[in-house]
Amino acid sequence: MARIAVNRAALRPDLRLAARDPWALRLAALVAVVAALVFVRDSRRSNRFPPRSP
Repeated sequence: MARIAVNRAALRPDLRLAARDPWALRLAALVAVVAALVFVRDSRRSNRFPPRSP
């Protein structure tokens, strides 16, 4: 296994993926938007309730 791994090269990224599969680009954009919304909501929620002072 180690001998095989030494002779292997890293895979090159496929830059033509969007041309062959346009839905993959749309899915990636949708995931990015949903993740951004989750983090924006989370940051607003954490600032809404400041810690209590003793």
